[in-house]
Amino acid sequence: MKKLLLILTLLFLLPSVAGAVTFTFENRTDELVIYTVYWIDHPYEWDYPSAICGGEVQSGKRYHVETEYYPGEYYFVIWLGDFKTEEAIEIPQEVREVLITITDEQILFVALTLNA
Repeated sequence: MKKLLLILTLLFLLPSVAGAVTFTFENRTDELVIYTVYWIDHPYEWDYPSAICGGEVQSGKRYHVETEYYPGEYYFVIWLGDFKTEEAIEIPQEVREVLITITDEQILFVALTLNA
């Protein structure tokens, strides 16, 4: 019975972990960064994007969003002082982490994958 329960748990758990993607924000500026992330192609019943996370990253710090999300289309809104950037990106199935680096000159999105 314990083996059956373990097998069933692994069968249900592995697909959700296998497709998970996380976000890490790195602030390389002297200012506070504020961000909001929206999930565009969510499975919910409404027609507008779903706000999934938001927060702030202190100057010179890195913040890893602990929640795991599904691959798909996401919309990022990032504020650096009075400067606001909006970016929609498609995250493919093989991506496991998106690193968002904010500098005074640019905001860089880097998709990281697992070694096959």
